[in-house]
Amino acid sequence: EYNDYLQGTMGSRTVSVDPAGNPLSTISETPPTPGDEVVTSIDARVQKIAEQALADAVNRARTVPQQINHTMQTMPADNGAAVVVDLRTGQVIAAANYPTYDPAVWDGSGIDDKVYKQLQDNPGKPLFSQAIQGQYAPGSTFKIVSTAGAVSTPYYSLSGKYDCDSVYRVGTATFSNFESEGGVGAI
Repeated sequence: EYNDYLQGTMGSRTVSVDPAGNPLSTISETPPTPGDEVVTSIDARVQKIAEQALADAVNRARTVPQQINHTMQTMPADNGAAVVVDLRTGQVIAAANYPTYDPAVWDGSGIDDKVYKQLQDNPGKPLFSQAIQGQYAPGSTFKIVSTAGAVSTPYYSLSGKYDCDSVYRVGTATFSNFESEGGVGAI
């Protein structure tokens, strides 16, 4: 995204040489110009915590059964992401992906074919950034927005009780709970 700003410009030097190719003098010289700098808002401490929390959550999903479609089961949990944003400034404080890999496998001249194939064949797709490239429905995090909107009206309050049916109908459209779970009654 920022390559045009970061790359700078190469310098050049034109020299005169003798018949053996030895430099005699500099005819012209243009010094290189460094590229701009990027300062990220990533906090290394928070990044480390986010990466560990994400790995722990994936492990928990794989090992601790939870109710899905009225049965207790574990999840495959091949991948995931965690993003921490400062709501005051909009700065990204951490952006973690699972699974991850050591970026040093790209050694400046490319990547070993075997290592690249392993990364491509990994079911979690570590070369695909879930945090940056993934596109997802808002999910339960949207409940914060819709709850704030609802309680700002005279019809709902934070202390009220509301039915949680397994489906919600709007006109001819029917929306089901996650994984078609049944209603949970009054919440």
